[in-house]
Amino acid sequence: MKAIITLVALLTLSASFSQTCFGPVSAINISTGWDPVTSAVINDYDFDPMWRLVQAPADPPGWTSNIGGPAICIPITSSWMFAGANSKYLNAYPTAQALTDNWALNTTQYIFEREFCICADDPAQAVAVTFDLSLNADNWAEVYLEDAQGVQTLLVAQPYVYSQANFLSTPATVNVVHQLTPGTYKLQLHHRNKQVVMGVNLDGKIYSSALISDNSCVKRGTVAGYSREDSNLNGIEDASDAKSQGWTMELRNASNTLVSSIVSDHSGYYFFMDVDPGTYTVTGVPPVGLEVIVPATSSYTVTIETNVVQVSSFLGTPNDEEPVVTVGEYCVLDVPNVFTPNGDQVNDKFYFSTECNLPIDAKIMNRWGNVVYETTDAAEGWDGTSKGLAIAAGTYFYSCVVKYADKEDEKVSGYLTVIR
Repeated sequence: MKAIITLVALLTLSASFSQTCFGPVSAINISTGWDPVTSAVINDYDFDPMWRLVQAPADPPGWTSNIGGPAICIPITSSWMFAGANSKYLNAYPTAQALTDNWALNTTQYIFEREFCICADDPAQAVAVTFDLSLNADNWAEVYLEDAQGVQTLLVAQPYVYSQANFLSTPATVNVVHQLTPGTYKLQLHHRNKQVVMGVNLDGKIYSSALISDNSCVKRGTVAGYSREDSNLNGIEDASDAKSQGWTMELRNASNTLVSSIVSDHSGYYFFMDVDPGTYTVTGVPPVGLEVIVPATSSYTVTIETNVVQVSSFLGTPNDEEPVVTVGEYCVLDVPNVFTPNGDQVNDKFYFSTECNLPIDAKIMNRWGNVVYETTDAAEGWDGTSKGLAIAAGTYFYSCVVKYADKEDEKVSGYLTVIR
């Protein structure tokens, strides 16, 4: 049965004026996960058109952070209760599963960034700007104001305290006034985790007697999207569809000149940042073995609008080219999601695969990121013990990398439920 490949492209734009601000108002909502065009919160796993990821630590197993690209909104769960009604949590990954740890002060922080513009008739006249903010993260965050010269001012911070409850019971808040001259400014959201799924939330507004804008003072936009596999063969993108890496994305201007190209990463994600406004063509070139079937041209044309996220899809199917297989060099991963090491002789051993002829690098970790099992042999089998003791029932995270000699490594990760 043929699989269908879905490529979804999402486009965002962030600015459209000079010192005469475009669309200025007296107050703006700068909350994470808020779309100023639709005046609504952004859907789960969609891109935030205003916030971008500018720095990240080493990626957790199985995930790729998209440094320089738009931030991704993730669902609000019961434990993440402190997001405001007009905001969501940001993530560096298109998932709510990637466990990260950059808690130590000598490690790299996640940094998300958002621009805004202050407008006034006199470019040298400072105006009063009020920052009314509420900050919460799993586990710690700070918010800085940065001017055009790169000078930063701390606005609000959570106490640097780790709690197994993940979040502190009360978000950090601030209501402060700064005198600022007209121009473009940035809010920077710094974030640290301790063996948890990352997520950071900022909720609030900026007020001024002068005019301010959601946009920076320079025209520029963003093109971003995913390549996906339509796993359930229903012809549409949905949450169950797996990401597909290795697509070459080409961005061309109205003269059909290639502006830039990029290959979708392990998460199936790509982006073009800081694109001049105008009409563009985005073309998806699939990897060997796949072909795009809709649209027939393998591309779509968009006219970028300010702060608007546009969605377009490519559908494809495997072509007749057969992959090259070396006899004896193969690996079929069939990782279960439930494991019952209770001594009943049924499902008492966990296997990454029983049909793998290649070395692997596999680990299983508990919720705190401690490794409870690791192996280089997919068919070795694990009895559910760690250091001679039976592990507790619960949810564990696994990652497995298959080591091929003649092609890129295959990476698989997910969650394993242990039932006793």
